[in-house]
Amino acid sequence: MVFDSQAKLTAAKGGDGDAKGELLDRFRPYLNVIAQRMLDDRIKGRLDYSDVVQATYLEASRDFEQFRGETIESLLSWLRHILRNNISTAHQEQDRKSTRLNSSHE
Repeated sequence: MVFDSQAKLTAAKGGDGDAKGELLDRFRPYLNVIAQRMLDDRIKGRLDYSDVVQATYLEASRDFEQFRGETIESLLSWLRHILRNNISTAHQEQDRKSTRLNSSHE
């Protein structure tokens, strides 16, 4: 059976929770690759890329009704945007922790 992403997107936008889950699951490997490349080496030992992808997955699932796109390309763009925000937040949190540690050692 061929996975029809566009049909799943249409069904998910129509409120089909199973279609939404299948659709988001389908693109998890794609998000994993992006997260692996974007996650700074400084925090890879403290935070696994799969944790950031999981947070992205949960956020996308929770906020799916806010997604306004109609195509798979727009869905992927929306998912990348959420992922980039989550990675940026992780980097900022690490920078704050590093600054606090450095300040306490001075």
